[in-house]
Amino acid sequence: MTVINHYYLIDMENVGLSGLCGLNLPGEGSAIILFISNNAHVATEEVQEDILNSKAEISTFFCSVTGKNAMDFELASFFGSVLEKPETKRVSIISQDGGYKSLEDYARKARKNVTVYQGRNILEAFVAEQNMAGPKMYAKGKQVDFKHVMEALQKKRDFEDPIRSQLAGIVNSGEMDNVIAVMKDEASPKQKYLSLLKMLGRVRGTEAYRIVKGIRA
Repeated sequence: MTVINHYYLIDMENVGLSGLCGLNLPGEGSAIILFISNNAHVATEEVQEDILNSKAEISTFFCSVTGKNAMDFELASFFGSVLEKPETKRVSIISQDGGYKSLEDYARKARKNVTVYQGRNILEAFVAEQNMAGPKMYAKGKQVDFKHVMEALQKKRDFEDPIRSQLAGIVNSGEMDNVIAVMKDEASPKQKYLSLLKMLGRVRGTEAYRIVKGIRA
């Protein structure tokens, strides 16, 4: 299981899709939690694509309570729970709500070794941790409900996770994504087998195909 060091908490009611600028940047060791509600639960197909391709752990937290500051209180409660995790090194709050400054103040007293950052979007928070950039805006595009995004993500995980687990001792990390791409392809079983032989060699390719041939995309 991947250890999470950096949590991105996204107040979708406050920032909307513009807060997801940089969604494609966080990788392994990061978790992105999208706080959504009846007023903020729609993504775009481009957002869905980047979520499906992300190496970060992505999930949604649905705030069903209505009323002023309801999402703020739930995000703050979640913040407290991740602050207690010993592996947590950084928490980024994506919101322009100045009220979250109190969480930074609390963290300085409760967990001095945890860095808390607040920004307008994921890109700002990512760049604040390391000097990289790759902005991506999500304001336009065909709309997709986050419920369907998460269903697609779960389907992807159900297919990929068994492959990664079963081939861990045969295929190295640099080869794994290519193996998964071969198995998801619409090619015939014979073509997939030959592709794995070419990629991994006869012995490893044969063993890899024997193990994962029953998994369906």
